Amino acid sequence: SWARTRRGSHKPLGFLSDNLSMTTLDEAGPVRHQLDLQSLSSYLRSHLKPFEGALTARQFSHGQSNPTYLLDCGAAFQCVLRKQPHGKLLSTAHAVDREHCIMRALKPTAVPVPEMLCYCADAGVIGTPFFVMEFIHGRVFKDATLEQLPPIERFGVYHAMCDVLARLHRVDWRSLAGLEQFAPDGAAEGGAYAARQVRRWKRQVEGGRAVLAEAGVAESGDLAALAGWLEEHTAEAEAYAAAHFSPTIVHGDFKLDNLIFHPTEPRVLALIDWELATIGCPLADLAHCCQAYRWPREHWFVPGLRGASLLRLGIPHESQFVRGYLERVAQPPLPELVWTFYCALAYFRMAAIV
Repeated sequence: SWARTRRGSHKPLGFLSDNLSMTTLDEAGPVRHQLDLQSLSSYLRSHLKPFEGALTARQFSHGQSNPTYLLDCGAAFQCVLRKQPHGKLLSTAHAVDREHCIMRALKPTAVPVPEMLCYCADAGVIGTPFFVMEFIHGRVFKDATLEQLPPIERFGVYHAMCDVLARLHRVDWRSLAGLEQFAPDGAAEGGAYAARQVRRWKRQVEGGRAVLAEAGVAESGDLAALAGWLEEHTAEAEAYAAAHFSPTIVHGDFKLDNLIFHPTEPRVLALIDWELATIGCPLADLAHCCQAYRWPREHWFVPGLRGASLLRLGIPHESQFVRGYLERVAQPPLPELVWTFYCALAYFRMAAIV
């Protein structure tokens, strides 16, 4: 099967990035959300380590929900700062404390994450809480077709993505300090993850109706129909998931462009952007990752793989990707309704957010 072929056969290919695959340095540009560099410099010198020279900052184009910056600490070292945005925030949104806690806990595991350097809850330093982490130099791919890579490396990239997802879901999260707090009531026992998600995103849709009406935008009837279908099939899908999958860490936004790859090899150096992470059903992450197979190639919001010749590209089909994941986590093929349900839930969530 796809999951068990070509292992260990990847060779460094020395590829040069373009605008659809950028190095993490390429992604750092002008600052759009200003930082108090003087205050931050004093904090870093006392809480991280001393350095000579000026502190300078560039802002990443990636990670717009929580502004993210590349810091040059004189000539001594580089690091990354991620902070909450300014303004009134929803209580569960922009959770930089959650990101910091989960990545710090995962560092000793097989899941590749940056090293956490410090966390600051004091909004007096730069206006909001923030954390600082290791800077990972590598590639970020924004184009799901990976057109700029040769087929063998495209295969390797998807192989590596599948492997990291399975590694994440095999982590014994109960053995990691601090992660119990992210398990909603009943989640640690495998209860009602999908039902909670359907309720949450349905409330989000309902809460946005006034805004849409004020803007003169009509809500699609398909959205209400999808919510009804999900509610109708939640119990069956959840029963299967609870019987076959233990609760795991759910990344919440697992996709290609939240992975940093080695500069020349199809190997993942870091999984980033953890603000939606929780404890729940791993099929939610798998379905979210596989949305790319259903988005049209030229879609303005999320360019995907639909309509692309996957065989020519050397990219596994969705069924191969899913089978590879299930083999890695030692689970049998999914019933069609269960897979359809979690894919539909992923789309419903996307519609509610957008």
